[in-house]
Amino acid sequence: MTELRRIRITLVVMTIVLLFFSGKNVHVNVDHNHDTMQPSPSNYYRNVIPLENGDFGILSGDSARETGGTLEIYHYDANTNEVIRKKQMSIEELKLENKL
Repeated sequence: MTELRRIRITLVVMTIVLLFFSGKNVHVNVDHNHDTMQPSPSNYYRNVIPLENGDFGILSGDSARETGGTLEIYHYDANTNEVIRKKQMSIEELKLENKL
């Protein structure tokens, strides 16, 4: 008998709590005006360079600096559908190799 009374008291308390807190409307503002957003100028570049025999290179660096660019050479194996990084070299090393 006391157990039923506790259940009834719990249900009454839950009903009162739900009546007070469920009546409030929550208003969420979503701003879709992206016209004021200015993209920050980025000097970072990334270019894909096609090579032969399933190889390709990714040239990346910072155009604001004269040094620091890198060339990463990858190989794509069509049979296993995998991309394997073969080599990474700086632009300065590439310039030295071309002068030789």
